[in-house]
Amino acid sequence: MSKYEPIFSVDEHLDTPESQLEFQNFVLGSAEQNLTSGKVKPAPQNQQRYDFVPTQQTTSTGGTPAQPGVRPAFWSLEYYAQFFDVDTDDVYKRILASVNPFSSTFLDEVISTNPDLYGPFWIPTTVIFALFVASSVAQSIADYISGKTDSAYDVTLVTFALMTVYTYVTGLPAVLWGIGKYIGAPIRLMDMVNVYGYGVSVWVPVSIVCIVPLELVRWLLVLGAFALSTLFMVRSIFPAASQSTRGVAGAHLITAVIVAANAALALAFKFVFFNFVISVSNGSGGGAAPPQTSTAPGNFTI
Repeated sequence: MSKYEPIFSVDEHLDTPESQLEFQNFVLGSAEQNLTSGKVKPAPQNQQRYDFVPTQQTTSTGGTPAQPGVRPAFWSLEYYAQFFDVDTDDVYKRILASVNPFSSTFLDEVISTNPDLYGPFWIPTTVIFALFVASSVAQSIADYISGKTDSAYDVTLVTFALMTVYTYVTGLPAVLWGIGKYIGAPIRLMDMVNVYGYGVSVWVPVSIVCIVPLELVRWLLVLGAFALSTLFMVRSIFPAASQSTRGVAGAHLITAVIVAANAALALAFKFVFFNFVISVSNGSGGGAAPPQTSTAPGNFTI
């Protein structure tokens, strides 16, 4: 007698060649039916939103690629390569979303799990270029109206623009991230970098239109850009700030910092780059009076 007993038996008639050619009906179980009908969907992959926070080293100093599913080291090139994994269409959609103050889904739907550094670098750089060029053109127009023939460009404006814009788009995200840690709010540094990097895009068209030599128009444009960028940043950051362990007070602190910083930036742009006070006197007598820089009656200011 064999010491192995069969678990199941096969019908003997299936061993014949004629039975193997017969059509057979295979009935699916309930699990198989749900899978084939689409009722059961595969579980979504776990997606992680990376941040500028040092993590455990996963690559060697020789640049060995990280293991699949393991986050690269903070100081490795592989770590920063993920922040440039965007195309032109992605950047275009994020710019359009940044000028929409009524959208509060910028981080959740537009940025999602793919924050980048491409836009937050090139957009502030474009703002710096636009500020200098537009201010130089506006200065030339002002000199022409005042009758000056020796118009010169102020290259120090480039230095001021570099320091102001880059400090704003790098310092404010770090400040808000630190405040978020203090109040216990789930604010991520890369989220703040993207909000501020894309949030200054409104200043590119505003800088160009501010060439118009009308002071009222310039003030309206600056105030509009301030309101637009502030509303966009508040609506993007407030959902995370409202989850702080300090309650509403923490969210109000974040909002106050955003408004104060944006107001300081708008005033700096207005009084440094678009503040051309020029007066043209109504000359009397035979000769034309030289241009004056007063605001007395008979003069106009641009």
